[in-house]
Amino acid sequence: MNLEQYITILNDLPAKVENAAIEAVILPAANVMLASIINRNVNEGLNSDGSKRGGYSTKPMYASRSQFITKAFTPQGKGGKRVKDNGQPYKTEYLARGYQELRQKQGREIAFKNYEYTGDMFLAFGLAPAENAVNMGFRTEKASIIRKSLEAKNGVAFKPSQGEINAYKTEVTERLGKLQKDILLGVV
Repeated sequence: MNLEQYITILNDLPAKVENAAIEAVILPAANVMLASIINRNVNEGLNSDGSKRGGYSTKPMYASRSQFITKAFTPQGKGGKRVKDNGQPYKTEYLARGYQELRQKQGREIAFKNYEYTGDMFLAFGLAPAENAVNMGFRTEKASIIRKSLEAKNGVAFKPSQGEINAYKTEVTERLGKLQKDILLGVV
């Protein structure tokens, strides 16, 4: 490569970096941060500030078949009775330990609140590329409403933690350095 070719590459550098930055730098780093936020919520039950959320309700309840997402539903009243005194079968299931028992019967986490029951909320949590940026948030109104309700009761959970922000910055810096090197070498 001669000096003239090198100067041309340098002159083209800002445009190439701008065009490739979202795809090669910002979006992959944002995906890492998104995965970290989901992991913190689902596997650790921690809020953005690192605080633990309380446990699930143990207030006794009656649950209908529609509240179950597995085949664990067994219609019965208190004491395990399957038929009412009038001979009619129960249409709900009495759960002495409330919502916690509902989750446990279906193999869901009960040691901490992880905000994952059907999985729909985390499926709706994602990234949306925008002009010169990437937005992170909920793609459905329902998931957004649920998030607001959960965070009002238990604290902020879907904002990146300081550690996640720092990891994102490191990831962006490393990827940007690689991108610049690739551009200077003419790979991009």
